[in-house]
Amino acid sequence: HKRQRDEFDRNIERILGPGVNENDLHDPNDPHYGDFTPSFEYYADGTQAEIPMVDRDDLEHDFYDQYLNADVTLSIHGEAMQGKVKRRKVAKDGGSIGRANANPILDTREYLVEFPDGREAEYSANTIAEGMWSQCDLDGNQYILLKAIVDHKTDGHKV
Repeated sequence: HKRQRDEFDRNIERILGPGVNENDLHDPNDPHYGDFTPSFEYYADGTQAEIPMVDRDDLEHDFYDQYLNADVTLSIHGEAMQGKVKRRKVAKDGGSIGRANANPILDTREYLVEFPDGREAEYSANTIAEGMWSQCDLDGNQYILLKAIVDHKTDGHKV
């Protein structure tokens, strides 16, 4: 196999040219050597300021939208279908419709949900939250209901 690997390497070098070595990447004589790594100036006291991290629970409800990009099972024309929440519904003036609330019952936002067949439908945040909760158990594990089992056969024995 070594002979085949060596022949393979020679063919690559013949077609693409010689390989790159460390000297091609790092030339200490180059005046711009090391310019690729950014450096930052320290503050007058010699330390960098720490950027405070805001806890998610301390943010207003409009800063984080837990429904966007969620996969949810919803009813469309009386049939349960899996859809993806694509975006907020927008009013004629360009603003979003509805107001966020920590309580899903009081959340009045509206969303466009896209289904696998390409259809889009409008749903309220309350309906989406209900669909999300209905497909999870108490531990947060998602389950999906089956419509039918096809091509099933049995030999009469229990498993």
